[in-house]
Amino acid sequence: MRDAGLRPDEYAAYSVLFEAGPVTMTEMARELGMPVTTAADYVRAMQARGHLRRDAHPSDSRSYLLALTPAGTRAHKKANGFFESAYQALIRELPPLNEEATRATLQQLASSAARATATLS
Repeated sequence: MRDAGLRPDEYAAYSVLFEAGPVTMTEMARELGMPVTTAADYVRAMQARGHLRRDAHPSDSRSYLLALTPAGTRAHKKANGFFESAYQALIRELPPLNEEATRATLQQLASSAARATATLS
């Protein structure tokens, strides 16, 4: 990701806007699983780079819709190329997976994480 000019966490924020299209700050934060204040930091950085535009929300005058600019889309696509290369390299190194057993393990991990997170509230 370093060669793409984005950190992995920034790539995630760009990906939300790339995939979801125009979204509110609240929707972006929800998709990223972070507080709105943290998402706002990403938005400020993206704006400073000229990678983000804020449009008036058509039905909520207090809110804005966030979207990537053409430069932001290019930055995301460049980072995505590096991500895909790294992902494919990882996949090549993994042994063949039993899909059913892998799914069960991932579901167990997700359930365990949810229970652990619930105890923190």
